[in-house]
Amino acid sequence: FYMIHKDLTLLYPPATLPTIAENKGAVMVGREKISGGGDNCGGKFCITKDSPNSKLIREVNIRLAGFGGSVPTDEFSNNTENMIKQFQRDYMRVAETGKICGNVLKAIDEFCDKYIEQINDYKCPCQNPNNSKETEKASIASRCSEGWGKGLYSDQYLKSSIAEPYRKYEYPGMHRSILWAVSAMKFYLEFSKSVYSKYDVNRGYRCWADNNFHSRKSTNHFGKAADIRFNKNGERAKLASDANKIRTDIFNKYLNAKWWGNPNFFTLEKESDGAVTYVHVDCRDFEVKYLENKYFVKTQNSVMGKSIVQLANDLGFKDTCACIGSFASNDSTKNNSTERVDPKTLKASEKLVIFMKDWEKYKKMPYNDSKFYCTVGYGHLIKKMKCENITIPSEFQNGLTEAEASELFKKDIKVFELAVQRDVTVKLYQREFDALVDLLYNTGAYFLSTNKAPKLYKNLLDEKYEEAAKEFLDIENTTRRKQNYEMFINGNYDSKH
Repeated sequence: FYMIHKDLTLLYPPATLPTIAENKGAVMVGREKISGGGDNCGGKFCITKDSPNSKLIREVNIRLAGFGGSVPTDEFSNNTENMIKQFQRDYMRVAETGKICGNVLKAIDEFCDKYIEQINDYKCPCQNPNNSKETEKASIASRCSEGWGKGLYSDQYLKSSIAEPYRKYEYPGMHRSILWAVSAMKFYLEFSKSVYSKYDVNRGYRCWADNNFHSRKSTNHFGKAADIRFNKNGERAKLASDANKIRTDIFNKYLNAKWWGNPNFFTLEKESDGAVTYVHVDCRDFEVKYLENKYFVKTQNSVMGKSIVQLANDLGFKDTCACIGSFASNDSTKNNSTERVDPKTLKASEKLVIFMKDWEKYKKMPYNDSKFYCTVGYGHLIKKMKCENITIPSEFQNGLTEAEASELFKKDIKVFELAVQRDVTVKLYQREFDALVDLLYNTGAYFLSTNKAPKLYKNLLDEKYEEAAKEFLDIENTTRRKQNYEMFINGNYDSKH
């Protein structure tokens, strides 16, 4: 086996590394020239308002919930049609037909891959309460074990005689429509060229143990709400005027969010109700039938589930899926990608970020990793010595919040993106690029260029991609290297270990 090491001290200085070319994805390239969906079949196999109710329509309503607002209904409603038109206009940049064709399904998969939310960001804070050890020990029996409550007050589940804002039931996870609404929010911040960007999820789930500890009676956060904080020009936005502008310019305008008391809309908390420096969005005003347990999830795989094209095929919509005309997704993590591209046009996909974070795991305080190197956050190397043998830098002495750890992770991963771009001179699929980035994150930015994996590197440069992939297992026969192989060959980002 080759020696494995993660060495952030062996990197090119930032000024000497090549610049990442702008990744002009399928959202922005030539979209104005593409005609509407259904060209190949004349609309014969498109799904429209005349189509029978189906699970596929429900999935479209959930995943595009932030494009004008939608409830998770199986019905192709007027709102569904308007939502698809908005998605076609703003994301796909095509003519608005309001119909579901193969192009629309493919574009939904691309959107979901790029903007998917990470479920761990929404877990209840009661698992790590900011209180004394004595209080923590005393309350441990009431805390939720996985971050999603304990299903307390189940007698109130779907009880329509109790208004939802006062229903005490702890739902089993986060409502998928809320998660996808936040995903659409991220897209629209980019789309509108806003000075704002998402900073973090300040609060997602809050169980009764957390409520009781803070003497709080609110039920919005039992899986139905998210409090989002923002950056403004790269710095944390802390003014009420910023939150109000985001509510108006993004949530009201694009998500069609209303104020509390509007049935079947995403609703917002006003500044006067307490949302001063953040935006609170929830689905508490959805009808009871749209708040069934099946809409709430607590694992990353459940946030999206199957590719929607695959789901459509499984449900018998093969002709609809086959009706793909000019829409050409640049998401090459799928096996059906048509061609490799220059790695300088690529960056780590969101699926890779989720994969890596699941492996590295968030650690608030500095700790010794498996090699006894002092590390913090999502595997950020402080120094190649034990923590107890060094003076912890001041910026890490009090630990990192998850948001701070994520920002540091973004900076770290960029180094390895640049290393792949520097050392790999042949074209790659996105999935191949991602597998190499993850490999270098573990082994060091010079692992390829210093010939630590000669067979892998030579086969790769000779464009013998499958032979190169097999060398992942010779580098280190571990679960992660096996998963790198699966990622490289099949686009499988399964991070179970």
